[in-house]
Amino acid sequence: MEIKVRAWDKKEKKMIENVGVFYSDNTAYIYKYTSPALGYTEVFINAKYPDRFVPMLYINCKDKNGKEIYKDDIVKNDCGQIGRVVFKHGAFVFQWNDNTETYWSADPDSENDIEVIGNIWENPNLLKGGKNED
Repeated sequence: MEIKVRAWDKKEKKMIENVGVFYSDNTAYIYKYTSPALGYTEVFINAKYPDRFVPMLYINCKDKNGKEIYKDDIVKNDCGQIGRVVFKHGAFVFQWNDNTETYWSADPDSENDIEVIGNIWENPNLLKGGKNED
């Protein structure tokens, strides 16, 4: 299983790819490698910015176009359902706009009809009827 994390920066309104997260004393530390070869990191501390960064875990699955799927992504299936990826009861779940849910299957042979169309931070209007209306 491949572990990847990205984070939404609420202040800067941008996604930060390939971050790390660790927890200590009930504080989430989100960091970004500035030089992986040398091991230098830039550390963002949620204790200092308690609500600034929102970490999102890669669910270890790609959509039908090969795009990685993360928690808080907005997805669409071949039936036209639009939903959000959430973590619930210890598993990743697709919560569809018709109030149904589908648990993500880790089976590599299962058919994948999911397409990532955005995420809740950059495209929140996609959940309100299928269009991103500004």
